This record gives sequence, C-alpha cells and structure tokens, in this order.
Amino acid sequence: MANSEKHVTQIIGKTLVYIFLILFPLGQLMRFESIYSFGRLSIQPIDIIALLSLPFLVRRNIKQPPFFKYVGNYFLVILFSGILALGLFSFQVIITGLFYILRSLSYASLLIVVYNCFVEIKEKRTLILYMIFSVTLVALLGWVQYIFIPDLTNLKYIGWDDHLYRLVGSFLDPGFTGIILVLGFILILAKFLEMKNIKLIPLLLFFILSIAFTYSRASYLALIASLLISLFIFHKSLKWLFIFLGFFLLIVFNLPRPASEGVRLERLPSVYARVENYKETVKLFKVNPLFGVGYNNMCAARRKYLTSDSIISHSCSGSDSGLLTILATTGIIGFIIFIKLVLEIIRNLDASVFSKSFIISSAAVLVNSNFINSLFYPWVLGWMVLLLGISVERKIKK
Repeated sequence: MANSEKHVTQIIGKTLVYIFLILFPLGQLMRFESIYSFGRLSIQPIDIIALLSLPFLVRRNIKQPPFFKYVGNYFLVILFSGILALGLFSFQVIITGLFYILRSLSYASLLIVVYNCFVEIKEKRTLILYMIFSVTLVALLGWVQYIFIPDLTNLKYIGWDDHLYRLVGSFLDPGFTGIILVLGFILILAKFLEMKNIKLIPLLLFFILSIAFTYSRASYLALIASLLISLFIFHKSLKWLFIFLGFFLLIVFNLPRPASEGVRLERLPSVYARVENYKETVKLFKVNPLFGVGYNNMCAARRKYLTSDSIISHSCSGSDSGLLTILATTGIIGFIIFIKLVLEIIRNLDASVFSKSFIISSAAVLVNSNFINSLFYPWVLGWMVLLLGISVERKIKK
C-alpha cells in the first residue's frame, strides 16, 4: 500500500514538473495581471503549476533536503517583516505582498517535488533533457521575434521597456531572456564536458549566438562568469572553454549596429538609471534596516518614501540588484539568514555533474542579478529549483 502511494505521488510530481517545462518557454505571453491603486498583482501559468505542488510540503513519507529548515527560517523572516510592514502601509498592500510570499513558498514546494520524484540517475538525466529542450524553444521563439517582430517599442505603452532590433523573445525583455539562455547554455556545456559529445557543439554555438543578439550586457557578464567558473570546475577541458569564449567575443565584436540605442554596447543612459535605482533601493532599506519594508512592498514604499507613481512599470516592485532587494524588503536579519541558506545549500551538494551545473548557474545568476533583478524572477527561480532538486547529496542512514 505504501509503495503504491509512493508510486502515485511520483507520477503526480513528475507530471507537474514536465508541465512546468512545457509552459516555461511561453514566458510572459500568458501573463495574467491586475493593477490596483496600491500596486500590481500578476500570476503566470508556471506559478499555478508551482502552486499545485504545495501539498507535497505536508504529505506523509515526503523527504525534505537537509537544508530545508533554513528555507523555513527565511520564510519566517519574510512573514514577520510583512507583519511589521502593517505599521508602514495599508492592509491591502500587505495582502498583495502575502500573495507573492505564497508564490515563493510554491517554488520551495516544487523543490520538494523534484527532490522526491527524481532520485535515480536515469530520472535526473531525463529531467535535464527536458530542461534543455524547453530552453531551446526559448531561443527559437527569440529568433522568431527577432526576425519577424524586431520593433517592440510599442510595449512601452503597457509598462514594458521599448526594444528595437534585439532578441527579446517570449519574456519581453532581453535581459531576462539573456539570463535564461545563459542558464540553458550552462546545462548543455556541462553535459558536453562530461560526455564529450561533439554533436552538442552546434547547439552550444547556437546559444552563444542567441545570447549575443540580446545585446544584454548583464547576460554577457553572466556568460563570461560561467565560462570562467567552468575553468576551475572542468579544468581538463580548457581548450573547449577557450574556444567557446573566443567564439562569443568574435560574435559580440561583429554584431550588427542598426540605428537603435539598445544595440549600442557602450550606451550609458541605462548605466546612470541603474545607479539611480541602487540609490533609491538604499533609501528604502534605511526605512527599516532590521526587517525591511516587507516582501514585494517596493512599489508601495516607492510611492510613500520616494514620491514615485510608476506602479504601471513592471520594474516597480523590485530593484536592479537582487541582493539590494533582499536588504530593502527583509532587512539585515533577512539578508543574513538568506546568506546562511545559500551556504547550507552549497554544503549539501553532491559531487555530480548536476551539482557542478548548479554551482556555475548560481555564479551566473549572482553576477547577472547585480544588474537586473533576476534572483527572484519566476523562471530563473524555477530553473534553479529544478536543478537544485537533483543536486542535493542524499545521506544514507546507517
């Protein structure tokens, strides 16, 4: 009876994960959202799938990763900072933040699903193949957009940045598309370096080309960081890593430069805007240094303390730095517990190629998240959760 229940649980869990990966390439194209006077509430199809994994948190005979208690500690801080934020904002604002806490908890439960349902090495390798297929569709959709709809400047009227002659894809933002493609590249690269399968080289070059055409400098830095970290992890494959780095630099220095500000790699206005964004986030951090302004309360905080009315903008609820976002929303206490969680995760990784992929991907996201808030972007978060779920060391009880 127990084995039968376990079998059904695994089928349900795997089905959720595979549906998640089917919906993954659609990006922002199926976004549902509502705009209120106090902010924006949005939900994605992948959020719904993650939400359906919540019962795994309370099911019997479900194992949790060794570090999961630190995940719980972080959520306690998030919840406590949200309660404290009642002294700063209206109850409606806090309720909106609670919805986003629920979303983050859903992704934590998705980690439990992967950890319990993809145990055997064959199952893990199958999941990796599905992830590679999914992210390849992201790249293909990006090229369809670049070739047939290169002008997306009208998106500024519905709160998105206007982009011209850049590979933007289904995420409607070249920065986020870029980091997703970098994460896909890392997964394929690790598979290639492990198996030395020459057939994967054209796919790797295709991803490098796709990343280059996003003209996203944050993604460029993430890609370079991933290759440099790979030099230390896969030190026996230096030749290939330098070949891929050389190909990337060759493409970047020969990219077309049509009459568009966004394709000028030396552009400075976005740099100035980012620095200003950092300054604003630091000001919000000073409102409540210990516990922050509350999870996803950045829009309300901007309106109250920075006299900003830009709730229509999709960048309103975060900062251009993921780490600064943590500081501003959960304060020093939340930041310390987050760092402790990260260290515990690293301590509990195994020695597999999946763990190596996770470490390289984490480095890429860390670099990238200093320029765009990709740290808690649902697709990045979901991707890292899937990869982490198959990378945790399983301690055998004696």
